[in-house]
Amino acid sequence: MLLFIVKCASYDAGGRTMPYGTVRWFNMMTGYGCLRTDAGAFVFFHNGAIQNSDLRLIQGGTRVSLDILKSKYGLTVTNLKATELLKGHE
Repeated sequence: MLLFIVKCASYDAGGRTMPYGTVRWFNMMTGYGCLRTDAGAFVFFHNGAIQNSDLRLIQGGTRVSLDILKSKYGLTVTNLKATELLKGHE
C-alpha cells in the first residue's frame, strides 16, 4: 500500500507532498498513531510530527493535513496538523 503512494502522489522538488487524511487511532502513552490518507493508504506517525495542535485534539476521527517525506528509510510523516476538530473540542 505504501508503494502506491510513492508511485501515484505528486511530490515537490524536496520530495514532499501534502495529503489530507483521518486519524484512525493515537496512543498518547506511546506517542504513536495511525492515519488513513484520502488516497487510501495507512501511515504510522509519532507525536513529534504533530504541529500547532494540542495532543489531546489528535484522536480517532480527527481530520488532518500532513506532509509525507521520502527518506532513505521510507515514508515519514511530518507537519501533522488538525484541520477539523471533533464535536466537543471546538
